[in-house]
Amino acid sequence: MPISIDKKKTALLVMDCENDLVHQDGVIAKAMGYAPMIEKNGTLGHIRTVLEAAGIMKSFLVARNYLSADFDLEQWLNPEPLREALRREASNEAPAVQAAQ
Repeated sequence: MPISIDKKKTALLVMDCENDLVHQDGVIAKAMGYAPMIEKNGTLGHIRTVLEAAGIMKSFLVARNYLSADFDLEQWLNPEPLREALRREASNEAPAVQAAQ
């Protein structure tokens, strides 16, 4: 269902995709029931789309001098945790680190 977003009152917040929160075998994901919701909603794929859009927006802002200097988005945002989370989700692999219980 489409939602209306007021761009003047909206910020981009990207959650750190820790295995305990997003992986189906994550301690917190199991306890809170997050894993089925994350899979159903395609959350990790949506985060990837938002980060790609952030790159487009950054280019727009640099080209119009809203940012004083260009920067490498890949250096600013570490893409590896999301890539790893997506890889693990696709392979149903257990998280690399389990939280202390």
